[in-house]
Amino acid sequence: MSKLALPYTRDCFVCGAHNPHGLRLRFRREGDEVRADFTPQTQHAGFRGIVHGGILSTVLDEAMFWPRPRPRNSSAWPPNSMSASSTRSPLANH
Repeated sequence: MSKLALPYTRDCFVCGAHNPHGLRLRFRREGDEVRADFTPQTQHAGFRGIVHGGILSTVLDEAMFWPRPRPRNSSAWPPNSMSASSTRSPLANH
């Protein structure tokens, strides 16, 4: 399966390679899927070793952006307008 690296914004909190406080994720297309590797760190904790929900929501928001098609004849990407998520159990922070 071919992989296509997706573009990033230099100082973005999620994907910015030059943001010293960011997550520095690299999103890629693999077939019909968009993927990124994310291993939560200690500083991403919300409560006693559990990943903060805001961090997870931010990563999910970024991931949901890429599968959407860009409007024809436009260089602008449409923003996400709404998202909601829930988890079945806390995600442990390693």
